[in-house]
Amino acid sequence: MSFKDWSIRTKLLVLVAVMGLIIAAVGFVGYKALQDNIAYSGRVESNIREALTGSRINTNAAVLNRVEFRLAAEPSAEQVTLAVKAIETERKLFESRLVEIKRTANAAQEKQIAVIEESYRGYLARLEDTLARARQYGGEAASNEANRKIIEAARAGEDQASKLRMAMREYLTYASERADALSVEAKQAASRATTTMIWVAALGVIGGIVFGYLLSTFAIGRPLAASVAGLTELVRGKRQVEIYGLGRKDEVG
Repeated sequence: MSFKDWSIRTKLLVLVAVMGLIIAAVGFVGYKALQDNIAYSGRVESNIREALTGSRINTNAAVLNRVEFRLAAEPSAEQVTLAVKAIETERKLFESRLVEIKRTANAAQEKQIAVIEESYRGYLARLEDTLARARQYGGEAASNEANRKIIEAARAGEDQASKLRMAMREYLTYASERADALSVEAKQAASRATTTMIWVAALGVIGGIVFGYLLSTFAIGRPLAASVAGLTELVRGKRQVEIYGLGRKDEVG
């Protein structure tokens, strides 16, 4: 079946359908770009949240270290009680936040978190030793020997604390760099999507105009013009006129 077998209404509906498909294509490209941007935004937000949580974990580690040295400086029974409470609070926060960043960690982050956990366990062992010595020698605070033993325990844990800080620094650096990379990637994706939408819209408009012109010219305009030309010749008195469109099944026929 060719165009000459279609009614003019059908031809116009085809033109409208083609333009509708073009609009749908532009809309789909826009929708896809929007979904990609939402996905990138979610990843950037997740990475920022990871970096923020990592920074808070680092703060927890610093507080633990500060509590330890405060205890070494003043190993009284009251300070031991306060230190135990502070250590318990910071440990809970540290460990719960560590679980939080594990949920969204990628392969590289999982390795970094494993190093953090190992350093954390090593530091806790040294911290417990400082706490035990403070309990043991706290009553002898005036004794230089007692103070020396407590301070030795605190200093012995400094290496583990340093390893923990280094592991946290690596995690935070990676998270920051990853957030920057995701931000750049999101901007590039948005730029590509904008360019694609412009091209699709431009090609769609041009294609629609060309299709509409060809359809209106060859399927409607010229057949009608040919029929009118035949009628004009009849009006002028010319009886030997070839009737145009006798085989057509549309309105012209």
